[in-house]
Amino acid sequence: MKITEEQRKVLDSFSCERLAGKPENMRIVEDFYNSRNPQLEQNLKDKAYEEDENNTTAYYVIKDEEGSVVFYFSLKCGMLYDKIVEADQYQQLQKIYNLLIKKITDKSISEDKKEGFKELLESLRSKKGLTRESLERVFRADEVTIDEIFKGNQRHVGKTYSGVEIVHFCINDGYREKWEALNMPQRLGSIIFWKFIIPQVECLLEIVGCEYIFLFAADLSEDESLVNYYRELGFTDSLVHHVAIPLYDLACKFMHQKTNQLIEKQKKFFENFNPDFSEK
Repeated sequence: MKITEEQRKVLDSFSCERLAGKPENMRIVEDFYNSRNPQLEQNLKDKAYEEDENNTTAYYVIKDEEGSVVFYFSLKCGMLYDKIVEADQYQQLQKIYNLLIKKITDKSISEDKKEGFKELLESLRSKKGLTRESLERVFRADEVTIDEIFKGNQRHVGKTYSGVEIVHFCINDGYREKWEALNMPQRLGSIIFWKFIIPQVECLLEIVGCEYIFLFAADLSEDESLVNYYRELGFTDSLVHHVAIPLYDLACKFMHQKTNQLIEKQKKFFENFNPDFSEK
């Protein structure tokens, strides 16, 4: 059964805005927390505002009518491709990743220095850019062959496909109780995806070509609960195309779907918003 007018009014009371659109957002995100992934919480509080302001990654906060943060997500441009060769620098990047993990878990290294290693890991994960300066700041010359990593500026691949990545997708655990009191028949993340993320993609399609929307599912569970959740949203983990995946996300599953099918899927979501319990 389709969404009711009363349910629609409730969802319409929520707003979606760019994080850096209002200075007050720097203050209200301090109440945001996520017990499942504290790193996503810290990213929102420590770096997201500046990154949004500089347009390196577009951050969006979902607020209720009282101004409380319900959810946040972020988007950035990316590209899929058909693979024909391996990346030349993979071995060097793998070495960096292994060294970072080793240093972060080394009890003899101070917490201040570990912060620099953690920042590099986040740069690998979110593809913010791994710079020569950042590597030289935390690694000795005999630990990493930096020149090998930065040689050349081209990558030969097969056909390329334009895309947009959902980099962050995170609920405010402090809002769960209020959300559950609304008794919505759909999960909050699903509603955020179809009501707030897809309209942003629609706006993007009006000005630039974009064939795919994709993400990296960080799911280490045996039953792939998170991966299955994204499958319900229409994503597939097929190996038809490839993508440049950061080493931080090597344990994650690359998932994607075509943008030209999103509007029809969005329509079906709201047409079937309420389960029909008469069907067996």
